[in-house]
Amino acid sequence: MPASIRLYGLPVGVLDVARDGDLSFRYEPGWLERTQLPRHPLSLALPLSPDPYNHDRAGPFFDGLLPDSQQRARLWLSAGRCHRRLRAALPARPRLPGRGHRYAARR
Repeated sequence: MPASIRLYGLPVGVLDVARDGDLSFRYEPGWLERTQLPRHPLSLALPLSPDPYNHDRAGPFFDGLLPDSQQRARLWLSAGRCHRRLRAALPARPRLPGRGHRYAARR
């Protein structure tokens, strides 16, 4: 399912996730055709271009925006919005405070 990427409330591009989890990104034609500011790339690695960027170029930038805590990552997983590398990095079972956690309250 494509996601609209916005900057300053303006549509910049579309991010898509393939079935294998690879990301692709393309700038919206309206963003490329803007004559007034703001009009700049999201990243130096993604210069303004009408051509789509495959995972090799778009992946590193957008991977850095994925949720970093396990709790948020699990929410993404449950919503079916999880990238395969994020899924692989999660432990099989969550470590919950209170049961075997080193900061759990002692009784």
